[in-house]
Amino acid sequence: MYMRIVVVFIFIVFHHSLQAQITKGATFLGGDLAFSVEKGTSSLNQDYKSGGFYLFPVYGKAIKDNVIIGVDFLYYFNNSDVAIDFNDLKQWIYGAGFFIRQYHPIAKTKFSLFIQGHLFAEIDKIKQGFNTPDKIETRAFALNLGIYPGISYGISKNLQLEAGFNNLVGARYFHRQTTAGTVNPVTGSANGFNLYASLENVTRFIIGFRLLLNKKQDLSGQ
Repeated sequence: MYMRIVVVFIFIVFHHSLQAQITKGATFLGGDLAFSVEKGTSSLNQDYKSGGFYLFPVYGKAIKDNVIIGVDFLYYFNNSDVAIDFNDLKQWIYGAGFFIRQYHPIAKTKFSLFIQGHLFAEIDKIKQGFNTPDKIETRAFALNLGIYPGISYGISKNLQLEAGFNNLVGARYFHRQTTAGTVNPVTGSANGFNLYASLENVTRFIIGFRLLLNKKQDLSGQ
C-alpha cells in the first residue's frame, strides 16, 4: 500500500480580482508538505514498511515588477523498517537556500513563463542497521546551484498555479563521511563535483501553488 499526500501552505485567504503582473514590493509565499506511507513485501520475500515527512517552506519579495528574490528551507525524514535489521534505514535532510526568479507574462493572458536560479545547501544524515553491531552511519554536506524553468497561471490576483522542472541544469558539490561497525569501526570520506543537464535523477517535475500578496497601489496621485 502506498499513499502520498501533497499539501500546499496557504497562509491567508486570498482575495481581489486577477492582476496579470507581480508588482514591486509583493510578498511571495508558499511551500510543500508531503507524507508517505508504504507497506509491502520485497523481491526477497521480506516484509517492510516505510514512512516519510517532507517540509519545504518558501518566502520571497518582489524587488521590482516580476522579479522575486527569496529564501527556502527543507526538512525531510524517512524511516524504513525491514525484516532483516541490517537493512533498516533512517534518513534526515536539513537544507536552506536562496533564489531569484524572473517572470515573463505571456501577452494579455493569465499565463507567465518564469526562470529561477537557486543556490541550496543541505546536510544529509543516514543510519543503516542502527540496531546492529554492523551499523553504518553516513553524514554528507552538499551545495547545489541549479536552474528551474516553468510556467505559472494566475488563478486569482493572489494565487498562482505553477509547474516546472526543478534543477534542470546545474552544478553540485558534496562531501561525505561514512563510519561502519561499532567494535572496530571503519571510517571513510569522499568528495565530489558534477555538472548536470538532465530530465532524470536529480531533476523533478513539480506542480504547486504560490501565494502572492501585491502591495496596494497609492491612488491619491502623491
